[in-house]
Amino acid sequence: MAVDFKSVLKASVLLIVLGITLVISSIILNLVPVLLEEPEAEMLGLAGTGYSLLLIPIFFALYFWGGMRATKKFRLDAAGAGMTSAFAFVVVGTVMMVLEILISLLLASGAVAGTSFVSAASVLASAVFGATASGDMGIALSALCGSGVIIAGALFNFAVGGAGSLLAQR
Repeated sequence: MAVDFKSVLKASVLLIVLGITLVISSIILNLVPVLLEEPEAEMLGLAGTGYSLLLIPIFFALYFWGGMRATKKFRLDAAGAGMTSAFAFVVVGTVMMVLEILISLLLASGAVAGTSFVSAASVLASAVFGATASGDMGIALSALCGSGVIIAGALFNFAVGGAGSLLAQR
């Protein structure tokens, strides 16, 4: 059976909107402490970190539900539902990576006062590349790692959406 790409796009719109909303709120929570020099900024930083960690199961549930929704509402099979979740993840992940790179560039250039902005991709780049992952090179390596995370996440979320579809078919 051929996958209806039009239905995949329609089914992914809500996932993309919800995902981008979650990402922007996470970036704001993580960016505010970077820009503030108040004692309360440390507590905001902890809240931002906690929220970022909570996003992992939230996104898992979102893409699982997206697979179920793709099957029930748009009549997609497991492959189509998996493609829906994977596509939504690629769009949301790309938006997140671009925003993180822009923020890092603004902070590194001095255009915006504040300390460095830490993202999951920058932590991965530091872990993999060590001391070379700093400054402009660090931003480039973070983008490289972010691209790898998007590819791996798309494959993972294809399976998550497909599993949601299989549950919806029962």
